[in-house]
Amino acid sequence: MDRACKFGHLAAISGNKPCPSGGCRLKVRHFKESDTLALVRLNQQVQTLHAEAHPEVFLAVLDQEAAWSFFDKLRSNPHHLLLVADVSGEIVGYIWCEERLGNQDVHLKASHSGYIHHISVDPDHQRRGIGKALVERAVSELGARGAKSIKVDYWSFNERARTFFWNLGFAPVGEIACKPLSDRTGPDPS
Repeated sequence: MDRACKFGHLAAISGNKPCPSGGCRLKVRHFKESDTLALVRLNQQVQTLHAEAHPEVFLAVLDQEAAWSFFDKLRSNPHHLLLVADVSGEIVGYIWCEERLGNQDVHLKASHSGYIHHISVDPDHQRRGIGKALVERAVSELGARGAKSIKVDYWSFNERARTFFWNLGFAPVGEIACKPLSDRTGPDPS
């Protein structure tokens, strides 16, 4: 079911009614195959940000066919949630989440959680509540599936992501550290 969400200073709207001030309307809805090109474009924007910060890790340019196929596979997997931000018919953002079910083992209790893999909002539409609307809808849908928490990670260089998620009530629960092994010689044992 599609749900209209708050867009910047505009009041929440319902159905297909225009915004009270005559502006744009925001609808957060499930991804459709026809949205794929927009998602590939939005994903490239995030990819570029990461490749500039860590060129040793990230490809600078995505293979568009591979990205298209990737999103198509996600769409058909019931444990993945792909939502788009549609502003007056234009896809300006998306969020990709995964529902995770963990079995109890020797160290951990059984768990049911969500995980945010990607979120992207077109730079021309940022700081208008679109990212928040995407996260709120994802949290609502994952909660309805039984998830008890939702997690996200972001690279340490990405202060905007850190601030965004902290402002939405996410709190750190751990850290990952990395030590480059560039001085090693010989083949990689993995």
